[in-house]
Amino acid sequence: MLAVVPESSVRTPSRFDAIGALGLTAGLVCLLLPITKGGDWGWTSGTTLGLFGAAVVILLLWGVFELRTAEPLVDLRTTARRQVLLTNLTSIMVGFSFYAMSLILPQLLQLPKATGYGLGQSMVMAGLYFAPMGVAMMLVSPLSARINAARGPKVSLVLGLLVIGATYGAGLVMIDHIWQVVVLSTALGVGIGIAYSAMPTLIVSAVPAAETGAANGLNTLMRSIGMSTSSAVVGVILAHQTIDFGGVALPSKDGFKVSFLVACAASVVGLLIALCLPARRRAAGRVAGSAPAAASAPAAASAPAVASAPVADSGPVTGSAPVGVPVPAAVAAAEPVAAVAAVAEVPADAEVVDDLPVLTGSVIHGRVLGPGDSPLADAAVTLIDTGGRQLGRTVTGRDGRYHLPAPDTASVVLIGSAAGHQPQAATLLVSDLPVVCDLRLSGGAG
Repeated sequence: MLAVVPESSVRTPSRFDAIGALGLTAGLVCLLLPITKGGDWGWTSGTTLGLFGAAVVILLLWGVFELRTAEPLVDLRTTARRQVLLTNLTSIMVGFSFYAMSLILPQLLQLPKATGYGLGQSMVMAGLYFAPMGVAMMLVSPLSARINAARGPKVSLVLGLLVIGATYGAGLVMIDHIWQVVVLSTALGVGIGIAYSAMPTLIVSAVPAAETGAANGLNTLMRSIGMSTSSAVVGVILAHQTIDFGGVALPSKDGFKVSFLVACAASVVGLLIALCLPARRRAAGRVAGSAPAAASAPAAASAPAVASAPVADSGPVTGSAPVGVPVPAAVAAAEPVAAVAAVAEVPADAEVVDDLPVLTGSVIHGRVLGPGDSPLADAAVTLIDTGGRQLGRTVTGRDGRYHLPAPDTASVVLIGSAAGHQPQAATLLVSDLPVVCDLRLSGGAG
């Protein structure tokens, strides 16, 4: 990883919120421990109820502290945004559904055939029959990326939840043979692979670049909470729905079916939440002024910034639209020095952003900053697609801010340039919400 994965250029000078980290850790321990061990301790025991009560108190105090902290561990105001909140709630349901299968099928595979529904497999063979699920998750990743780019991450998440729900529905009648178990686990892998790729994309496209790490970490935590809850719920179901087999209590077939039904219900709840996510709005046409790269000197000349300039602070960059996607060679052939001059030549009637309005809908906005994060006025900002076609351009206001209408395309390249600075570029994934991208230009371009 250290050798092949490049380090992010995004830097956010801030202090570590140690108190917030300790508070969150304590609250989550008090919450997850009784969820995991409640079946053993008793759900009405003093220990279980006491830990749940402590979790509520600690997390409430932690939330108040985070709201009053200048540099919080988790920005709760950002977390409360509709897209982030709904994605996190959906993540709980996806985590619940994912882990339920990992609890149900291995037990079903290893139960004795004499029970009438067990498949009598060893632990090793049960693990091998589960291997196709991991392979399916890996192989479906390119498909998921294409869906994200073409239709948006909401569609990917909805599709993944549909597959997950259908898989658990089929599991109500497909648990009598080994091949059926393999089909179920593989189908679940497909659904989970599609859904898992969509959630980080939704999070990244809805938060500022400086908060993507914390926001995605919280999203992963939501999935873990769903898994822990799944473990507790399925464990309780299988522990109470049993048969007597030679003096030993074993999970009954009805217990497995009820567990499948509960997991299916969780996926349906997740689907309903996902449907409430804002959909990506398709623009009526290209942004005014768009022209082929061959006919537009600024667009053609600005493309080398993608090939030669480091990527700036770009929050919306996601796995489906990776930073550094090369622009075609015909566009990238121009000289970098020419790029600086050409991009900077913005017509006099270009829009200058001084007082940034309240931005809603599909728009790209942010700041162009120089060394020391000083705002750069009159910096040129050009938007092109990955084929080199210019989609829009503007210049920054006195505070370094800009905004551009988002075009009718999934992935775009944003290029910033200013006299005496190296041009910077970032590949963005367009969503229906405002996309924030700050470009930091370094000096020395002549």
